[in-house]
Amino acid sequence: MMKINLLDVLIMFKLSDTSKRLVKVMFAVSLIGLGIGIIVTQVWFPLETFKYVYGIVFGMIFSVLKLVLLERTLNKSVNFSQGQAQNYVRLHYMLRYFLTGAVLVVAAVKGISALIGVVVCLMSLRPAIHIVNWQYKKQEKQDF
Repeated sequence: MMKINLLDVLIMFKLSDTSKRLVKVMFAVSLIGLGIGIIVTQVWFPLETFKYVYGIVFGMIFSVLKLVLLERTLNKSVNFSQGQAQNYVRLHYMLRYFLTGAVLVVAAVKGISALIGVVVCLMSLRPAIHIVNWQYKKQEKQDF
């Protein structure tokens, strides 16, 4: 049986250290959302638990994909002139939001529980940014 390691998957995408940290924290935040969501759905909506888990998994995969696309866009745009970089970043910004809309529509078709699961994972980037920023500040203070 093949064992998949999260770190191996992140190395495959050639992500920076910051992005790897963000993915790990997003995963942890999503797991917290998964645990809370399973408890809530089991108590009030027992038939919706699988759809919620589906939404969490689908949302986490898509959140990591969005982060990879964002990092690649920013890394590529550094090599362009200012005007070209602005257009390139704008185009990819719109592409990411179009993809987000498509994912939300697919989740909505599956049901409200799947949609909530996807939204939880999409929103996990915000607390992940704050946590990773706090980690870097803490590490910076220890280095002095």
